[in-house]
Amino acid sequence: MDGTVTMVAKATQSLSRFDLDFAGQSVGGVSVDGKAAAFRRVGEDIVITPRSPIRKGDTFLVTTRYVAVP
Repeated sequence: MDGTVTMVAKATQSLSRFDLDFAGQSVGGVSVDGKAAAFRRVGEDIVITPRSPIRKGDTFLVTTRYVAVP
């Protein structure tokens, strides 16, 4: 199964990276505001590093693609 989750977030502080909870099996890719972002799994989190830092107060779009084996 393939899936995509898209969320809108607002930065309450300046961010060079941020974490999302992720209990899925495999991340296929992550983008921030439509641009591919670096990511790594740490336990049940994804640590995401966007291409450009996000400024405090900015609204941004995060898209996570995942792959799961039923």
